[in-house]
Amino acid sequence: MMKLEIERLSIEITRRCNMKCSHCMRGNARNTDINFEYITNVLRHTQSIDYLNLTGGEPSMNVEAIKFVLNSLKRRKISVGSFYIVTNGSKTSMSDEFIKVC
Repeated sequence: MMKLEIERLSIEITRRCNMKCSHCMRGNARNTDINFEYITNVLRHTQSIDYLNLTGGEPSMNVEAIKFVLNSLKRRKISVGSFYIVTNGSKTSMSDEFIKVC
C-alpha cells in the first residue's frame, strides 16, 4: 500500500478550553477529546508530514493526546517538517507535564 506524504495536517485533540474568548472561531467549549483511533487511522497511512498542527480547544488540557501523537509518529518513523501547537498561553500551558511533552 502506498503511504501518503501530507503537506498540512491539523488535528483538533480536544474541544475543552479554560477560556471564553469572544473572538473564538471554535464556538463554545465542550468536554470532548479526540478518540485515539482517529489518530491511528490517519498515521497508519502516512509516510511524512510537512506541517503538523495540534489544536483545540486548548491542547494543553489533553497532554495524553499530544503524547500519543508524538509517540505514534516516532514508532511509525513518520518524518515531520515542522510542528506547531496552538495554545492560549494560559496556566495549563505552563504546567510541567505540558512543557515536558513539548
